[in-house]
Formats: sequence, structure tokens, C-alpha cells
Amino acid sequence: MLHSCGAHPRFMARDVTDEQMKYQRIDENRIAAADSPFLVTIFANDKVKIDRAALTELSALAHLPETLETLHAARPGAFTEHPRIERVAVTPDFHKGTGIPVGTVLKTRRCCFPKAVGNDIGCGMVLFALNGIAKEDVAGRRKELVKSLRRIFWEGGRNIPLTGEQRRCLLENGVKGLLEAPGGRGGIWNELDTHRRNLSSAAVTGSRSACSPVFDGYCGPDGVTYDSQIGSVGGGNHFVEIQHVRKSMTLAWQDRRESTKTPCW
Repeated sequence: MLHSCGAHPRFMARDVTDEQMKYQRIDENRIAAADSPFLVTIFANDKVKIDRAALTELSALAHLPETLETLHAARPGAFTEHPRIERVAVTPDFHKGTGIPVGTVLKTRRCCFPKAVGNDIGCGMVLFALNGIAKEDVAGRRKELVKSLRRIFWEGGRNIPLTGEQRRCLLENGVKGLLEAPGGRGGIWNELDTHRRNLSSAAVTGSRSACSPVFDGYCGPDGVTYDSQIGSVGGGNHFVEIQHVRKSMTLAWQDRRESTKTPCW
């Protein structure tokens, strides 16, 4: 997921400069690194504001081939062919990350950079329709809602007790697997029927299948434990929004709205 970020100084894309690398505009929508050991393309017209801190991180990528050379020389048997970076593409909204800018795409051969993958693997979005709620009812209770949502999503207020088996079902089959797992008692499980109904509003039931032996270390003992991340929105630039839909552009959603005869949130 790419996020917009305004926390760092920015300048217009027509004035791209950096101490570590030279950049030049090649057409109205692309900027290329002039002295990089591999092809680097920034997709940005002259109206796009570039994050200086992100550009510094991007320029630092030019040193990665040296690291690959050192690694290949030290462990040549670990590679079936010479590892290398072939090209880099950068989206218009790229911004400072942790070592590599968010919005950077790398094409590599026989190597992978964990920082380029990031820690948002599987990050996505879920939309729930809140029918029967008037816009005025929500607008008049903003402070109360913010306090409640903060408690639920950022301060462990979900109260989700899990057994080792429930953790495994969650990892292997997502939310659907968790709700079908035996042993739910106390906390959020007291509202289990409500959550099963809500699941029908989530795309592909909010689930993906997976299987790995490394799950064993996370699943833990058979006793009940709590996890501060499950049921939260995670860390970083993640958010919860309440939106009022004034006009639907999707016929299927429009049919559902008309059938309920109530506004959708």
C-alpha cells in the first residue's frame, strides 16, 4: 500500500537534484538517474513535489551493487547466477521509508532486499456498510467515536483471547478460519454471531490461505494468550475512516442500497 506523506521537505520535480546522484528529465512524465549503475526512473511530471529525504534514500541504492559483489565473492555457491539489480521504478507519491523509499519497485536477479519488500506484506482495505445510520448522528458524536475507535484499534480494546489452535486457524485460513475454529470463549467471542454476519461484507471473507512450519513458533501453547496486533490496524500510516456515500457508481452496490432503503456509510 502506498501512502502520501508530507512530513519531509519537498520540491518540484522539475528541479531534481541530490548530493549523491544526478537526475535529468527525459520527458514530461519521467526523470532518470544519470550516473546510476542500473536504470532508475522516477514517474513524475513537473507538478509533482519530490520528498528530499526520499530522494536521498533512493540515491543510496546505487551502493547496493557493491554489497552484492561482496556477498557473491564471500559465498559464490549460494547463487545460481550473479546477483544484480536490473532496474528501479519510483511512483509519483514516493516518500521516505526505512532505508528504501516507500513507492520504490526493484527488479532484481537472484537476490531480494527485505527493506524493499517492507513490513506491510498483505496490507489491504476492508469496507463495511453501516446501514440505518444518519450522517447527522455520526457528525454529532465525533469525539466519542474517536475515543472509542482509538481504544479498539490502537490500545488493545478488541480483547481477543486466542488458543494455539485458534492462532493456527487464523494463519492458515484467515478470519474465516478463526471464526470456524473451536474453543472461542470470553472477550470478543461473546459477540461471535455478530462477527460472522459482518464477515459477509468483507471481500473474499477477509481471508487468504497459507501454510508454513514457521507457524509453530507463533501458535504457542494450548492455553489462552493475547496478541496486541490482531484486530488492530497495525503500525505506520494506517487508518480507519467513516465515510458518507453520496453517490454509488457500482450497480451491484446501488441495488443493495435501494433494497435496504437506507443510506450507506
